[in-house]
Amino acid sequence: MAKKMSDNTSESSNGVQSVERALTLLQIIAKATAPISISEICDISGLNRTTAWRLLLTLEKCDYVERDPVTKNYELSMAFTNVGLHLTEQYAPLIRIAHPSMARICDLTRESVLLAVPRFFGTLTIFQLDPPQSVRLKNYTNTESSLVHSSTGKIVLANLPENELEAIIKSYIHDDPEDVQFDIDAFKADIRRVRAKGYSFVFEEFDKSENAVSVPIYKGRNLSAILNVGGPSSRFTKDVMNNILPNLLEEAEIISSMLTY
Repeated sequence: MAKKMSDNTSESSNGVQSVERALTLLQIIAKATAPISISEICDISGLNRTTAWRLLLTLEKCDYVERDPVTKNYELSMAFTNVGLHLTEQYAPLIRIAHPSMARICDLTRESVLLAVPRFFGTLTIFQLDPPQSVRLKNYTNTESSLVHSSTGKIVLANLPENELEAIIKSYIHDDPEDVQFDIDAFKADIRRVRAKGYSFVFEEFDKSENAVSVPIYKGRNLSAILNVGGPSSRFTKDVMNNILPNLLEEAEIISSMLTY
């Protein structure tokens, strides 16, 4: 659920808060399973009807949302879809290079194989190959994952200098002070292990029913992408992950060499 937003603003922050509110409304509409009414949007966002209507009118004029002429409910429009298409086009060369390796891993493991890239304060899954099994990962394509609680995120953190790692940990603690299970020392030790070994595991951490393993893909010395394999925790166990790890590392090296040369 989107974070509720206050209607109290100061003149100096009106512009920034308007952008934040508009993005919040886009997130609410994007997460709705059907066109959503302005009343529901106001309930979720905490904005009053006048403020929400004004922002929605601007988004509609810019073709980011559209309103059903009969129900008056809102859904995403073409401009928003085009943003996703441009993102796909941006990463198309990387996906083409990684696809053969991902297909081999998918055939070997019979689990979902994901390709993610570092993006701001998380990782973004740009492509996913799924096995024929009926029980498998949900589709994470175009989904951003946490740096702290995902195996792809831990690969990113392991490639950061120590001062940036410290800053991200402090930011996470500030943003989620109620996460009493977060052990800073244990987390830092985990990142050091990832840094030393070159891979990361998560066990029912990002999702309570899933396990995953990730390895880095480099372009030269720079982290370019992350190769990830995930599956149901009942089937994709630590032993299974350890068994496929050599193949996963080998395929990541193949992709890295193609990106570099």
